[in-house]
Parts: sequence; C-alpha cells; structure tokens
Amino acid sequence: MKNNVKLIILLLTISLSQLYASSVSGGETATYKFLADDNFPPYNFVEHGQAVGFCVDLMKRIAELMDFQVEIEAGRWEDVRRAVERGEADGVLAMFYSVERDKILDFSIPHSSAVHTIFVHDKSPVKSRADLQDRKIIVQTGDIMHDYLVQNEITTSIITVDHPKDAILLLSHEIYDCALISKVQGDYFIRKYNQDNIINLEDYYPPRDFCFAVYNNPKLLNQLNEGLIILQSSGEHKALFQKWMTPSGDRNLFSYPLARYVIAGISILLFVILLTLVWIRSLQRSVARKTEEIQNENRQRKEIEAALRASEENFRSLVENAFDGILINDIDGNYIYANHNAAEITGYPVTVLLNLSIKDLTPAEYVDEVLTASRKRIRGESVHHFFESSLQRKDGTIVPIEVVASKTFWHGQPADLVFIRDISLRKQMEWALQNSEMNFRQIVERSNDAIYVQQDDRFVLVNPALVKLIEYNREELLSADFDFIEFVDASDQAKIRARYESRDHKIRISKRCEFRARTKSGRTLDVEISASKIIWNNRPASLGIIRDLTRYKRMQEEAFKIEKLDSIGVLAGGIAHDFNNILSVLLGNVQLIKLKIGKGEDLIKYLTRIEETISRATGLTQQLLTFSKGGEPVVEVASLAELIREVVPFTLTGSNVKAEFLIEKDLYPVEMDINQISQVLTNIVINAKQAMPNGGTLTVEANNVIIETGDLAGGLEPGEYVKVAVIDQGIGIPAKIIDKIFDPFFSTKSSGSGLGLATCYSIIQKHGGHITVSSQPGEGTTFTIYLPGTKKRLKKAEKVTLKQKFQGRVLLMDDEESVRDFMSSMLENLGFNVDAVKDGEQAVNQYRTALQDGSAYDLVILDLTIPGSKGGKEVLKDLQTIQPDLVALAYSGYADDPVISRPTEYGFKAAFSKPFSVDTLINILSAVI
Repeated sequence: MKNNVKLIILLLTISLSQLYASSVSGGETATYKFLADDNFPPYNFVEHGQAVGFCVDLMKRIAELMDFQVEIEAGRWEDVRRAVERGEADGVLAMFYSVERDKILDFSIPHSSAVHTIFVHDKSPVKSRADLQDRKIIVQTGDIMHDYLVQNEITTSIITVDHPKDAILLLSHEIYDCALISKVQGDYFIRKYNQDNIINLEDYYPPRDFCFAVYNNPKLLNQLNEGLIILQSSGEHKALFQKWMTPSGDRNLFSYPLARYVIAGISILLFVILLTLVWIRSLQRSVARKTEEIQNENRQRKEIEAALRASEENFRSLVENAFDGILINDIDGNYIYANHNAAEITGYPVTVLLNLSIKDLTPAEYVDEVLTASRKRIRGESVHHFFESSLQRKDGTIVPIEVVASKTFWHGQPADLVFIRDISLRKQMEWALQNSEMNFRQIVERSNDAIYVQQDDRFVLVNPALVKLIEYNREELLSADFDFIEFVDASDQAKIRARYESRDHKIRISKRCEFRARTKSGRTLDVEISASKIIWNNRPASLGIIRDLTRYKRMQEEAFKIEKLDSIGVLAGGIAHDFNNILSVLLGNVQLIKLKIGKGEDLIKYLTRIEETISRATGLTQQLLTFSKGGEPVVEVASLAELIREVVPFTLTGSNVKAEFLIEKDLYPVEMDINQISQVLTNIVINAKQAMPNGGTLTVEANNVIIETGDLAGGLEPGEYVKVAVIDQGIGIPAKIIDKIFDPFFSTKSSGSGLGLATCYSIIQKHGGHITVSSQPGEGTTFTIYLPGTKKRLKKAEKVTLKQKFQGRVLLMDDEESVRDFMSSMLENLGFNVDAVKDGEQAVNQYRTALQDGSAYDLVILDLTIPGSKGGKEVLKDLQTIQPDLVALAYSGYADDPVISRPTEYGFKAAFSKPFSVDTLINILSAVI
C-alpha cells in the first residue's frame, strides 16, 4: 500500500511538472525578493545578523530546484506584511491563510501548520475561550489572531506588540488579561525567560495553514507550488521540517509528541492536496471570493431601512421593487412583513408567509441557531449581519441563500429586517468551475447576470445577458477591435483608464468598481463590475460580473428624498425654536438699555448679556454649518493622544468622574481639524459626565488598528486607523432610542439644541472616519471613533507673539456699510489707517492709485462674497497683477467657503469667518504682520 501511494505521488509530481514546464523554462534566471518575520522561531528568525529557520532553508532549496535566485530580508512582522501588500517585495516566507488576506495576496499550497492558544497569568479572570469577550488581549501586530479579534468583534481592548516574545513579557506584568499567540512561540519564551506565572490554557484554535504568499505573480506561485510538491514527494521537505522542529540545544521548541502530531497532520494534508490539480484549486478560489455580490448593496438596504422608519407607505413602494426577498420578523420569529420576491424564493404566497415563522422556513437542525441570532439583533447585541444560510421552500427543497439582516422598527416595535437572495446559481458556477470548463460555460450562458472572461484586454467569453445589457452582439464583443472603454460613459472614462494604468503598474486596485456606462444605442446605465483573476486555457485571465444598478440608484434617490423631507421639517422647527429664544434675549436687553440709559445706571451687565447671547448664536450657526454640507475641516497633522489628554480632564473639571487613559504608545498621527475633533471629544465626554451623576470612571482607549475589506460598516476604506473608545459607567441608552441619537435636534435633555451628537457624526464623516455607539441600560455606553492614520510627521508649533498695537495702512472691502463701519473702527483702534470700499472695482482702483502715489497698503482685508460684483477671491487675483507679493486676509459669513478652510491655496495669508471677536482678529494680525 505504501509503495502504491508513493507511485501515485510520483506520477502526480511528473504530470504537474509537465503542466508548469512552459512557465518555468527558458529565459534569464529571475531574482525574487522575499520578506520574513525576524522573530518567529523556528520558522524564520534572525541569528548572527542572518535570516535563518525552516522557511528560509525551504525557500532556498526551492529556488535551487526551480532555477531562480532569491533574496531574503527579515524585519518586524507588521512592516513585512504591509511591504508585501504594497508590492514592495515579491512575497513573504510564512503567512497564515485567510479569506481576507487572499483578496490581496496569492497563497501557495501549505508548507506547514501552526496552532494558536490562549496564554494567561495566574491571576487572570480568563479561564477559557468563552471568557475573552471585552477582555484586554495581547496579540502580535498584523498576526492572524489580530485579524480574528477585529473581524469577530471579540473586544475593543486589543494590545498589539511587535513579537510573540513581547507578548509573553508584557503578560507577565499581570496588567492585561491574556495573550493569543502561537503555542510553539509561547511555550518557548515562557521557558527561555522563566515566566512561572504564565499558563497555557491549552484551549487550542484549529491548526492554521502556513503558506508562501506572493504579490501578483502567477508564474512565481506555480514555481513555488511545483517545488513544494517535488520536495514533499522526495522526502526533503520532511527532513528539513525535522531538522528545525526536533529538539536540539537552543532550538528546543517542540515536544516529540507535538512534532509527530504536526508531521502526521501535514502528511495527510499534503496527500489530499496532491490529489487536487493546482490550477483547478486556484480557479475555484478566485471565483469563490469574487462572487460575493451582496456587499455593494448595503447602502441601498440602509436607505430602505431609513425609509421604513420614516414612512411605512413609502417603504412598501420601495421594497416591492427590490431585487432581493425581504422579510421582517418579531422577537418570537413570526413574520410580520414579506415582499413578492420573498414569496417567489420561498414558494409561499405573501398571505401565507404572514402566518409562518422562522422555524417554517429553516431546516430543523438550524432553527435554534437562526432564531437566537435574530433575537440578539433585535435586542441590539453583537451578532453577524451578513452570512450564508439555507432555506426550506414550500416543496421541501433546501436552497442556499445569502442573508443581510439588521435591527429595525415596525409599527413602533423592534424587529429583524432580513434580505434574502437565492445563490443556487452561484453555487452551481463554483461546482461547474471545479469540474469542467464545459459545465462552467453552460452555467454562464444561463445566468441572468452579465458575465465575461477577458484575456489580454479582449473578451474571450461573453454570455447572452451581457449582450442584452450593453446592446453589442456577440461577434462585436469577441472581436479584437472591440475596446471595453467604448462601453464606459465619457464622464467616467478617465476613471477607468486610471484603473488600467494602476493595474499595468501592479498597483493594488479595488476588485469592485462602479461607473456610468453607455450602451450601443446611447442609453446611460449605472453599473458595477466585480472582477477576479482566474486561469483560462492555462493562462491568466479576468472573470467579470456586471450588475445593472440603475434601478437601485433610483430607489436610493427616492429614499434620500423621504429622509431629506423628514429632516428638513425637524431642522426647521429646531432652528426656529433656538433662534427665537436668542432674538428674545437680544431684543429684551436692547429695550432695557434704552429705558435705563437716561437714568445713569450701569449698563455693562446688559451689554455683557448681549455679547454672550451673540456667542451662543454663533455657536449654533457653526453647529448647523458643520451638520450640513458646510463647516469643512481645516486640517493639520496632529497628535490625537495629546488632544485626548488635554480635552478630557479639562471637560471633567469640577465633576466627580475620574478619567482613565489606555493609549497605545506610538499612536498614528492624524490629519484633523483640532477644533472640530476637540468639539467631538467634548460633546461625548459631557454626555458621559451627565450619565454618571454619582461619579465613576470614564475610560478612554486609543490604539492603532488595521481595517480590512468587510471588517467594519460605515463605508471605511481599508487601511490604517486610530480607534478611540470612550467608555462610561453611566445609566446607558434605552434600546428604543439608540438608533436616533445621531439625528439632528433629537435630545433626551430638557435643555440643549439636540445638535451635539449630530454634529459629532458630521465632523467624523468629513474627516473620512466613522463613529458608532453601543450601550446596555444600567451598564454604561461606549462611543467608538475611527479616524484615518497618517505617516506624515507632526509639525512643530510656531510661537506667535501677540501684539496689542499695530501700524500701517489697510484697505478693507465689504459690501455692508455697517460692517465696514465697525471693522474700520476696530482696526483704527488697533493703530491702523483704514480705507474702506464697497466692491471689487473700487478696491482695485483704490489700490492702484495708492501704489502710484507712493502710499501703498500694508494689508488688504477682503470679503469673499459681494453680491453683483467680484468677490474677494477674484479681486485678489486682480490685485496680484498689480503687486504680486501683497499681504491679504479673507473673511466671510459663509464658513463653508473653501477659502476659509484653505486660504493659502488661494493666495491669502489667513482667513476667518463672521462673526468674530477682537481677540480672534488680534491673533491673526499678529501672525501675518
């Protein structure tokens, strides 16, 4: 039997070698650069300045066998991972496989495996995996367990370190609860550093495949796979594995039973892999990850949810035309709404569905699991919202479905809103692709989705749905003369050409793309393309699925109209209420001054009250601008850690609430408007303080995180972010109102405008971030903020000496006579000689005349908006033709004008918005003169 197995392996090896021979033979010897973790023994680590370990020896042997050169560099794992993902190296020696990582890099067949487990100190409250929720957990930055904690939302308190050694040493201080690292490294460093207070709970996670990972190089991937298969069949792989895994001196990392277990497991795994043709595996993986069509519809579904809260009637008109089946069930699982597509998918009429429950449409073995998850969503608990499941139709057949579910309200009661899609066709495509190209072609031909295969920038396969969608016939599409750009509307052609250019330069681009398309007859469509790399006729190709989003866009526009009308009504009422109060105070105090001015009474208190009321009106106006499309952030690179430590204690001054900070060292800098982010932190801290009338602890955590595709709702782009969590011990937020707290003018307080959290939400969105809230009544509330990190360096603060007296000539332009009068008086009181004009023509003439007379102006202050005449931006251009180096300031009553947020880009030294205080003006003048 053993001889037969060896013969099968040998035959497979020969056939696979022939299969890839054409891709590895001929031409000059290639040189590839691989990176490795510098402290992950025995797989790869640095010894005497050189990279060594099992993976290093294995790669060198494969390079020798497959006739290519290899350069190996070692470094910090997070740096290694990011460098490879950016294409700065050809690959990495050892990376755990995951679906998310597979979207960026291509993985070889496994060369080894590893087991992760939980390490705790002897005083830790963690006793098993069930105790990990919301604990303080140490992981290696960028490790697979780091991804696991983020993707599964296990905890918000993730402490990242560069190496497993650091995790063990940090855990020994008994500050944090546990560490999730590889068993091998954990046991090794416990022994090496005599950490007697650290325990391996032996609560093992399933073994994970260790693979080579390469960046966008199918040829190199094939060579690595072939080399691995040859070394495994010849026994060299086993010899290298035993060399590094067998106890020997400093490399005593494994016990003999574990080594035998790992080797036995790998042998079984390799035998299975050898029986699977590598090109079929690669093809299957590509199609599986690219047929996840549901993600780009989340915005449409969110709009439908918003319309449901606003108006059930409008909601019905939208969902009845939706592509998906839509069901709503109550806390007991009974269906209380169903659309016609749900009836079509399930086989039950709508009237019958409303008398059924979850247990009637779910296979018996999954009923408890589905019902429990639904109840958790309705209660606002953390649970998956996007997943695949099975549905039992009326005729008893079981069909695979894709599900997107979220909490909503129906007739004032919390409920579960569920979108379902029959994915039988997708599963058939995957099966067909696994079995034969002929079956794949048959499935593609029957598909209602427009599908194509593109190779060398031309179509080699198109289906009838694509022909129908874009109105070109099959012969035209398959012609070598057909250019895909002809299908793209002129408004988006530059965008698509930029994608082509990035692809050709091996710059990573999104797998999905939305654009405006134009059919052969001239019709304009909104479409989305989902593309993936496949192998077609033994060569690289692209599989694309095109979806017509035109109807969805219209539904979104309708939903936006519904939400906008509702918001405008609330907004108008709130504005009228607050400004009526402000006007009442102003009018009352002016009338009191008139009555008392002749009596010789002290009027300072009335004037002070008017000044305070104007400041209140200014604050409300600024909040409205920030909430609306205006109030653009004036960003600079700054330290969020410093801002947190400054704002939080100040806001808590005088209260019985104590602040506790858990801020990661080396927190990413952030490009932010310091004033706006301060406002966000202040609003959240004030809410937390008011929620803890009897005192308590306010915990503020800040750490660096990496967001990958699908990790988080809110439309965040993948990348590096700073995550800030503000956690109070207050009374919590009731479930029935938590979905409304970011709505404008919604407030549970007897005083206040109700714009605080709406403004916070708007500010964070404008910074490219995201804000969420979670709460349990009686247990406290957590606000979580994500802001994009930056690699830019912090700027050193420039010291400005404030002046109280100035001199020189100033030209002021403003169309309002009253504004010209008070501005002139204010500037003259500061020591300037002022000439004031009402429009751009006068300003240019006055400036030219003064220059000719030898009495040039030292400063020009221009209002940006002059009705019926040139504004400040245009006037400055005219003045610069007369004197290019003049000093100019801009000001305006429109705080959303881009000149206010970025004055130097338009030639101004600085800018400020109306109304403003004397102190504000002095600060600006001191900085520019």
